[in-house]
Amino acid sequence: MKHKKLLLFIFLFTFFFLSVGYCSFATEFQLTGTAEIVGTFDVRIIDVSVEDMDEDCKVNTLCDTGEPEFTATSINFDAKLAKPGNWITYKVLIKNVGSIEAKLEKIYFDIETNTGSSALFYTVTSPKTILKMNESTSFIVKVEYDETVEELPLIKTKTITGYVKYVQN
Repeated sequence: MKHKKLLLFIFLFTFFFLSVGYCSFATEFQLTGTAEIVGTFDVRIIDVSVEDMDEDCKVNTLCDTGEPEFTATSINFDAKLAKPGNWITYKVLIKNVGSIEAKLEKIYFDIETNTGSSALFYTVTSPKTILKMNESTSFIVKVEYDETVEELPLIKTKTITGYVKYVQN
């Protein structure tokens, strides 16, 4: 019986010290957290202005640049050209106001909306390809009355829709 008590005492004593030892040398940490995307992609038009025009338009009151209208993503202008060879250029300023780099993907025109007089041409220069945060660039839109036209065209207006597309870099 003495041995049983001694064995029981040793067993309880060992169990107690092992339990205390385990608690002393084992710690479990819980890790929790959240992640949130706070970056923004935001390339926008910030200004449109008349950049230049041919000498005849500068002195001829028949040419009219119109007051360009714009939003962050679109431009509307109404140029009036008096005779063959007249042209007006508009400067479009764009800026990356977001935090994500932007890359120029393409400049293109919607062929279906490119209707009207064949005597009027639109051309666009290419803006900067990569726009980092807070960087700006510009491009030029030129509207031109074909100088080789010898007769007044029957259709005197032209409507076109063009796009400058930036994507995340």
